[in-house]
Amino acid sequence: MKRVGRVGAIAACVIAALLATSCSAVVGGLARPVAGIAPRPVVGVTIEQALLGNVELEKLLDQSVRTLQPPRYGGATKLFHTLAPGPNDCLGVLAEMQSSSYRSADVRDVTWESWLDARTPAKVIAVDEGVVALPTAAEANALFAAFADEWNRCNGRAATYRDQTYRITDVRVADSVLAATLQTSPTPIARAIGVRVNCLVEVKVPFSADARSTPGSPAGDPETRAIEVARLMMDKISDLS
Repeated sequence: MKRVGRVGAIAACVIAALLATSCSAVVGGLARPVAGIAPRPVVGVTIEQALLGNVELEKLLDQSVRTLQPPRYGGATKLFHTLAPGPNDCLGVLAEMQSSSYRSADVRDVTWESWLDARTPAKVIAVDEGVVALPTAAEANALFAAFADEWNRCNGRAATYRDQTYRITDVRVADSVLAATLQTSPTPIARAIGVRVNCLVEVKVPFSADARSTPGSPAGDPETRAIEVARLMMDKISDLS
C-alpha cells in the first residue's frame, strides 16, 4: 500500500509539473506533454523556421502556390502599421500582424511571409502567415486571451477596412487557436491566431467566390483552412522549442 501511495504521489507531482511548464513533444503529429522537459522560448531568426513552405502549403491546400512576399524577419518594426489603434476597434480581427494589436506587448521577434495561388481557378487566393515572439509563454498566453476577448466582442459586427466592409462571424477558440470567418463580397476570408510556447502565429486566408460551391472539398473550406495552417505552424514551434 505504501508503494501504491508513493506511485500515486509521484504521478500527481508529474501532472502538476506538466501543467505548470506546458511541456510538449510531437507524438503522432500532435503535441503531447513530456515529463521533466520545459519548453525553451523560440527566439531570434529561428522563428522563420515556423513558417510553412510551399511544399507544406500545397499538400495542405491541394493546390499550387507561389511566393508573393518572401520571409521577412526583424523586431517590432516588422509589424504592419496600417491600422490606427482605438477603443472598440474590430479591425484587428481583419488585418494580421498589426502594430496596434501588439502595442501592449514586449515584442522581441517578428517574421512573416505571403503566398498567392499559382494557377487559376483556385479556391484559395492567398495565404498570409506570421509569427510574433514574446519573452515568455506566460506573456504570449496573456496576449492570446486578450485577443480572444476582443474577437468575441466583435463577433457578429461589421467593420470597414480599406473601403471594404466585412462582417465578423463564427468566432471560436479551440485547442489554443482563435478563429473567425470574415464575410464579404465576393470572397470569404479565414482568420486564425494560435499560441504555442512564447509565440503567437497569425494566419489570413482569402478564398475565391466559389470556395463553398464544390461539396466535399475541405481544401477550400473557409471554416478550417486558416486553423489548419496555424496548427502546422504551432507544431513546428513545438519542435523548435
